[in-house]
Formats: sequence, C-alpha cells, structure tokens
Amino acid sequence: MPSLSQPQQPQITLSRRERLETYVRRFTINWPTRNHDIIGSKNPEANAKEVFFLTGTTGTLGSQILAELIMRPYTMRIYAFNRPHPKTSSRQRHESIFLDKGSSIKLLQDPKVVYVEGDLSVPGFGVAKELYEEMNKSVTTIIHNAWPVKFTKPLTDFEVNLRGVRNLIDFSLQSPHLSPPRILFMSSIGMVKAWANIPLIPNTPFMDVDLVGESGYGESKWVAERILAIASEETELKPLIIRVGQISGGVNGSWNVNEWFPALVNSVGFVPLQKCANAVIDLRNASSLSFAHIVHPNPITWTTLMNFVSHSLNLKIVSIEEWLTKLRFWGSKTRNTKHPAFKLISFYEHNLYPKDEDIQRLTEKYQITGLAMFDTEMTSRSIPFDLEQLDKNEVEKWIGYWSKQPSWVNVGEKGELILGSGHRDTVLARL
Repeated sequence: MPSLSQPQQPQITLSRRERLETYVRRFTINWPTRNHDIIGSKNPEANAKEVFFLTGTTGTLGSQILAELIMRPYTMRIYAFNRPHPKTSSRQRHESIFLDKGSSIKLLQDPKVVYVEGDLSVPGFGVAKELYEEMNKSVTTIIHNAWPVKFTKPLTDFEVNLRGVRNLIDFSLQSPHLSPPRILFMSSIGMVKAWANIPLIPNTPFMDVDLVGESGYGESKWVAERILAIASEETELKPLIIRVGQISGGVNGSWNVNEWFPALVNSVGFVPLQKCANAVIDLRNASSLSFAHIVHPNPITWTTLMNFVSHSLNLKIVSIEEWLTKLRFWGSKTRNTKHPAFKLISFYEHNLYPKDEDIQRLTEKYQITGLAMFDTEMTSRSIPFDLEQLDKNEVEKWIGYWSKQPSWVNVGEKGELILGSGHRDTVLARL
C-alpha cells in the first residue's frame, strides 16, 4: 500500500549570486509614495541652514565627521544617531572617542548636536514618535556611516543593517522637502574581491557578483549599494555611494589597535582621518556623482612603508608565511587568543597575499591585501582632494599612539611585538 505521508520537498540550494540577489529584491519592493500635497510646505528655514542625520558618531570616521560638521557655519542641527549601550550614555561614548582621536570635547557642548539612541532596523528607528517626525521634517542630508566591521561574519549577520538602509530610504522619501534628503552611504573598497586581476574600478555600479568579496562584510556592502542604486532608478531619491579606502590615524596619530593593520603592525594608500571626513562632507553637494571614491590618489609602495616601520621599531623583515607560522605558534603558546592579530588570523591568511602565481608576479600593482584600484578622477573633479604621500613622520605618529595602548605593549608573556605586511616578501616580526 502506498504511503499516505506527504513527500519530502527537495532541498533547494541557492547559488551565491541568487543568494545576494534575493537580499536585494527583499529590500527593493513597495517604495513609499511621495505625498506631493505637503511637499515644500514645511521648514522653509531649512534652505538657509542644513540639518544632518549622521549615524555611527561614536566610531572613528563618524566622530570625525561630527566634529567637522559642528564647526561648519551652515550647520543648524546634527542628529547624532547611535545604538544604545547598556553601560555608558551616548554623551560619555562621544567624549571618549573625541579624546582618543584628538578632537576637542568642548565641541560636544554645542547646542546644535542632538544625541539620539535608537535602532535603524525597526520602523520609526525605535525613537519617540514626536522626535521621528521632527527629524523627518527638518533633515536635509543623511550620512549613513554606521556599519559593523566584522570580516569573519556571514551575510546573515548583516541583515539588520540592510533593513536599516531600507528604512533610511523610506525616511528620506517621506520627507516634506521638495527633494528627498540625499543619503550619503559609506561603502568600502573592500567590497571587491582581493587579488582580482581587474581594471581600475570606475564610479559606477559594480555588477559582477563573482568579483564581490566573499566575506559577509563585503557582500553586505554590495547589497546595500544595489538597494540604493535601484532606489535611485525607481524613486526620486538621489543617493551618493562613497567607497572609502583604508583610513589611517587621526590628527594625534590615533588608530584603533583592533583594526587589521595596527593589529598586524602591531602600493599603500591610507587616507588621513580628518581628510576623509572633510571629503565626505564636501561630497554631499556633488550632484553629478552617484558614486565617489575616497582613496589616496598618490600611494607609496608597501616596501617603503615597511621600511619606515622597521626603522622606527628596529624589526627585521621575514616572509609572510614565516610571520603567520610564528603568529599561530605564539597564540598557542601564550593562549592569548584575544589579541587583535590572532583574532584576525583567518583574514590575514585569505587576504595578505595572492594564491595565484600569475598575480604574485604583479603584486606591486596592488594595494595592501590585494585591494583593487579605484578611479579617483571624477571625485577629484568634484571636491579638492590633494593629499601628500605618507611619510616617516606620519608613521611615527601612528606608532607613538599604538605604543601607549595596553594591547600593543603587552603582547605575549615577554611583551613581544608582532608586526607584518601585506606584500609577500616584506613582513616584519619580532617574536
């Protein structure tokens, strides 16, 4: 007798392309309709002064953008938006990051700053209805900078961030202003797969899914770019997607020791933090651009940078293979698996040098970790973006800051320092 039970449905496995495009489709349907009966009837004073909605202001770039906006005479108000923290207030976290980056904490007393805590992934951002409506009526520019830097997490961990992008689009489209507030989205040059032998990336949508970085971080940035690009095609929104390169130290040399390069040093194109923040702000009025690239137009070679570091710390040069081997051994010996360099070992293994022998012979044409090269001509035409090459003095400022951090000094049982580079044959180590 045949079984009466329901047959099992076959397991459907999506390809990577299908998986990413599923996310894009999920967040690009049912755009809100603009209410033309109220457009232009609210907040006439907003034409004279600008009101910013800035996310991620307790992080490195966000805090610097906040500091620069406070000092700009045309800024009427800044809604500094962050997720709540269980132990510290928003103001305390801002004071901490300002002190760390060398910005004046007196700026935080300016009445134009409104500290807001909420959740972009929920409707209404998780704030009081009155505050949401106030922001919706007054905001003229949205700078979306907040994004978790989690190189080892899958795309599913970034779904709440993608939902936040969609909610910001809806927030903008529901504005009573004549034109929806422009969204400046901080994307990343790390979105593109490392060591991909491809031409200069233009200021256009990046459509080749096969060349998108395979980390959840890179995938999430690509999906967010696509959501915004489709919104610009199907609605009145005119976003600007800014692909940001590696940002180096602040005015006092500060550079988070938990990031991949200080953890490791613990062709190079690092952009100084303050220069990057000012470029982001200036780009808000670049109406001819839909994509912009903030990367150093005049990088130095990785070998030159490593020579600066080697001289400053009296460290020898070893191969990347030897450095990784020693890092693994050191981690197992000391059991210090919480050290930034050890936590990022998987990232280093996959990104520090190419596996393809043909590309290995061309490593000098690549940036550190094999990052693709991005066209900066159109960005430079829109804003002044003249940067001097990195020099020994700048590197010594970084090292001076890092050397004061506990996780930099107390490495291992004997205080060893671990350093390395992305070029196959220029890695530093003292173990």
